[in-house]
Amino acid sequence: MDASFKPNTRLHDDQIMWNVIDSIDQISSSDWNSCVSLESPFLKHQFLQALENSGCVSPKTGWLPQHIVIRNSKRNGGRILGVAPMYLKGHSLGEYIFDWDWAAGLQQYGFNYYPKLVSQIPFTPVSSSKLLAAPDTDASNVELLLAQAGQEIIEALGVSSMHWLFISEQDRKSLDASKGISRKSTIEYIWENRGYASMKDFLSQLSRRKRKNINQERKYVDRQGISIEIIEGEEMNATHWKFIERCYTETIRKYGSFKYLSYEFFRIAGEMIPQNFVLFLARQHGRPVASSICLQGGSNLIGRYWGSVEKILHLHFEICYYSPIEYCIDQGLAFYNAGIQGEHKLSRGFLPRLASSYHSFNDDELRDVIREYVNRESKQLKAYQQDLMKHSAYQKTGEFSCSNFP
Repeated sequence: MDASFKPNTRLHDDQIMWNVIDSIDQISSSDWNSCVSLESPFLKHQFLQALENSGCVSPKTGWLPQHIVIRNSKRNGGRILGVAPMYLKGHSLGEYIFDWDWAAGLQQYGFNYYPKLVSQIPFTPVSSSKLLAAPDTDASNVELLLAQAGQEIIEALGVSSMHWLFISEQDRKSLDASKGISRKSTIEYIWENRGYASMKDFLSQLSRRKRKNINQERKYVDRQGISIEIIEGEEMNATHWKFIERCYTETIRKYGSFKYLSYEFFRIAGEMIPQNFVLFLARQHGRPVASSICLQGGSNLIGRYWGSVEKILHLHFEICYYSPIEYCIDQGLAFYNAGIQGEHKLSRGFLPRLASSYHSFNDDELRDVIREYVNRESKQLKAYQQDLMKHSAYQKTGEFSCSNFP
């Protein structure tokens, strides 16, 4: 994992060049962020910088940054045209679009699956564009150049494959030119604000049984002396971040997962982009007992980290679903992304959306083996999504469609 690739390669003509940087610090936040949508706070330079500067993303943790930067040649001012977050990896931890079976199976065929190149937000299973074009550019051309650059890097490094994870539909269209494999392999759960005037208005759209269940769960939490405090980023301090990290660590311990993030990450990110953070802090008789942290960008609220130091029935639903939904309604936000997995989210008003990825391989035989697997998997997942829709909490499920989601 000590390899890195730093080309200065011209594409198409002598007016455009691209290179790879092995630290986000090697590009200014203004240049990087000029390519990032307001809807995608996790792609901000400051968020990626917090991951790297805290040591959570580094060669030691198996994440070697290889970010792609496309710009005009220097004689034209060196203007940034596009960027893509990229990492050279020797494992599949922290990705959430799973390929462990690929690695194990291909080893039996004599293939070395690792290292591989991955474009995603580390430890963050949230769909967003990864082919990031600056405004006032030919976006489709820049996206194509970024996709081609990724392919050239894996060929130059001699690694097995290039993986674009949790991508947008526009990304998929641009990547199709690389003749890789489009994959649907997991489910995101999304809540959509359909102009609700209040939480009561939203609940009125649910079936009577689902509505009754939610009201009962909220009343139970209230009877335990729980109050929910909403704290926006600028109001947060070191005490809040320490408690958030404590809750996050407790959740990791409870579920036997990997602890990818540290207090330093939370502190740095909170200081750099406080305007994007929203904390839902649960207190029991005034004492903090649980927290849920979301990021807000544009019209989106995205749930990420939660945990509790006391076991209180239904508190998870309140602090991770009901309070954030109510916040979206009050703030006029359009969507709340509650993350991947968890069929119980259907009963709380979320709908299933298929998450997309795209995979390119250096070896034709390797690509054919993976393509066969993906074709079978995609059919199964689409059927699973359709079955999930039948269990929607809404009274008139047919009026709700995941095609409306960004």
